[in-house]
Amino acid sequence: MSERKPGGDGSGASSYRSAMELQLVGINFKPSNNDSTESSLLNTVAYEACADSPDDFAVTSYICLLDSLIDHAEDVKELRSKGILHSFLGSDEQVADLFNKIANNLVPNADIYRSIRENIESITRTRS
Repeated sequence: MSERKPGGDGSGASSYRSAMELQLVGINFKPSNNDSTESSLLNTVAYEACADSPDDFAVTSYICLLDSLIDHAEDVKELRSKGILHSFLGSDEQVADLFNKIANNLVPNADIYRSIRENIESITRTRS
Protein backbone atom coordinates (compact mmCIF):
# COMPACT_ATOMS: atom_id res chain seq x y z
CA MET A 1 0.00 0.00 0.00
CA SER A 2 1.23 3.44 -0.82
CA GLU A 3 1.41 6.02 1.94
CA ARG A 4 1.14 9.78 1.57
CA LYS A 5 1.72 12.45 4.13
CA PRO A 6 -1.03 15.06 4.39
CA GLY A 7 -0.30 18.67 3.56
CA GLY A 8 3.43 18.65 4.16
CA ASP A 9 2.97 20.71 7.31
CA GLY A 10 5.77 18.94 9.18
CA SER A 11 3.44 17.94 12.02
CA GLY A 12 4.28 14.26 11.75
CA ALA A 13 0.61 13.49 11.12
CA SER A 14 -0.42 9.98 10.17
CA SER A 15 -0.36 8.91 6.54
CA TYR A 16 -3.46 8.39 4.41
CA ARG A 17 -4.36 5.71 1.90
CA SER A 18 -6.69 5.86 -1.10
CA ALA A 19 -10.34 4.82 -0.84
CA MET A 20 -9.73 1.54 -2.68
CA GLU A 21 -6.81 0.64 -0.39
CA LEU A 22 -8.88 1.43 2.69
CA GLN A 23 -11.79 -0.66 1.42
CA LEU A 24 -9.43 -3.63 1.04
CA VAL A 25 -8.62 -3.51 4.77
CA GLY A 26 -12.28 -3.18 5.76
CA ILE A 27 -12.82 0.55 6.18
CA ASN A 28 -16.31 1.41 4.97
CA PHE A 29 -17.49 4.85 3.93
CA LYS A 30 -20.72 6.63 4.85
CA PRO A 31 -22.12 9.71 3.13
CA SER A 32 -22.14 13.22 4.48
CA ASN A 33 -24.13 16.16 3.15
CA ASN A 34 -21.30 17.87 1.25
CA ASP A 35 -21.95 18.60 -2.41
CA SER A 36 -19.62 21.25 -3.83
CA THR A 37 -18.35 22.36 -7.19
CA GLU A 38 -14.83 23.38 -8.09
CA SER A 39 -15.61 27.09 -7.98
CA SER A 40 -17.31 26.97 -4.59
CA LEU A 41 -14.44 24.91 -3.15
CA LEU A 42 -11.84 27.30 -4.51
CA ASN A 43 -13.82 30.35 -3.36
CA THR A 44 -14.16 28.92 0.13
CA VAL A 45 -10.45 28.11 0.30
CA ALA A 46 -9.73 31.69 -0.76
CA TYR A 47 -12.13 33.00 1.90
CA GLU A 48 -10.40 30.92 4.58
CA ALA A 49 -7.14 32.67 3.67
CA CYS A 50 -8.65 36.12 4.36
CA ALA A 51 -7.79 37.94 7.58
CA ASP A 52 -11.42 38.23 8.77
CA SER A 53 -12.35 34.58 8.24
CA PRO A 54 -12.41 31.81 10.85
CA ASP A 55 -8.92 30.39 11.19
CA ASP A 56 -9.79 26.69 11.44
CA PHE A 57 -9.30 25.93 7.71
CA ALA A 58 -12.18 23.44 7.84
CA VAL A 59 -12.90 23.40 4.09
CA THR A 60 -9.22 23.32 3.17
CA SER A 61 -8.76 20.39 5.54
CA TYR A 62 -11.80 18.59 4.11
CA ILE A 63 -10.48 19.02 0.56
CA CYS A 64 -7.12 17.61 1.69
CA LEU A 65 -8.86 14.68 3.38
CA LEU A 66 -10.79 13.87 0.21
CA ASP A 67 -7.65 14.29 -1.88
CA SER A 68 -5.89 11.79 0.37
CA LEU A 69 -8.67 9.28 -0.34
CA ILE A 70 -8.74 9.95 -4.08
CA ASP A 71 -5.87 8.92 -6.32
CA HIS A 72 -7.73 7.58 -9.34
CA ALA A 73 -11.16 7.33 -10.92
CA GLU A 74 -11.71 4.01 -9.12
CA ASP A 75 -11.48 5.81 -5.77
CA VAL A 76 -14.11 8.31 -6.90
CA LYS A 77 -16.32 5.44 -8.07
CA GLU A 78 -16.03 3.78 -4.66
CA LEU A 79 -16.89 6.99 -2.80
CA ARG A 80 -19.81 7.66 -5.17
CA SER A 81 -21.13 4.11 -4.68
CA LYS A 82 -21.26 4.77 -0.92
CA GLY A 83 -23.06 8.11 -1.40
CA ILE A 84 -20.13 10.19 -0.16
CA LEU A 85 -19.50 12.04 -3.42
CA HIS A 86 -22.18 13.32 -5.75
CA SER A 87 -20.62 14.56 -8.93
CA PHE A 88 -21.97 16.65 -11.74
CA LEU A 89 -18.49 17.41 -13.09
CA GLY A 90 -18.41 14.61 -15.62
CA SER A 91 -16.33 11.47 -15.37
CA ASP A 92 -14.83 9.97 -12.25
CA GLU A 93 -11.43 10.76 -13.75
CA GLN A 94 -12.36 14.46 -13.89
CA VAL A 95 -13.35 14.39 -10.22
CA ALA A 96 -10.09 12.65 -9.28
CA ASP A 97 -8.14 15.22 -11.28
CA LEU A 98 -10.05 18.06 -9.59
CA PHE A 99 -9.17 16.98 -6.06
CA ASN A 100 -5.61 16.07 -6.99
CA LYS A 101 -5.20 19.52 -8.58
CA ILE A 102 -6.83 21.84 -6.07
CA ALA A 103 -5.35 20.19 -2.98
CA ASN A 104 -1.85 20.28 -4.40
CA ASN A 105 -0.63 23.34 -2.46
CA LEU A 106 -3.08 23.39 0.44
CA VAL A 107 -2.05 22.89 4.05
CA PRO A 108 -4.78 21.42 6.25
CA ASN A 109 -5.44 22.01 9.91
CA ALA A 110 -3.81 18.88 11.38
CA ASP A 111 -6.25 18.77 14.31
CA ILE A 112 -9.58 18.74 12.45
CA TYR A 113 -9.46 15.14 11.15
CA ARG A 114 -6.94 13.80 13.66
CA SER A 115 -9.34 11.13 15.01
CA ILE A 116 -10.13 9.96 11.47
CA ARG A 117 -6.43 9.73 10.62
CA GLU A 118 -5.73 7.86 13.84
CA ASN A 119 -8.59 5.42 13.19
CA ILE A 120 -7.38 4.80 9.63
CA GLU A 121 -3.85 4.19 10.86
CA SER A 122 -5.03 1.84 13.59
CA ILE A 123 -7.19 -0.21 11.23
CA THR A 124 -4.64 -0.37 8.42
CA ARG A 125 -1.87 -1.36 10.85
CA THR A 126 -3.86 -4.28 12.21
CA ARG A 127 -5.32 -5.48 8.91
CA SER A 128 -2.49 -5.09 6.43
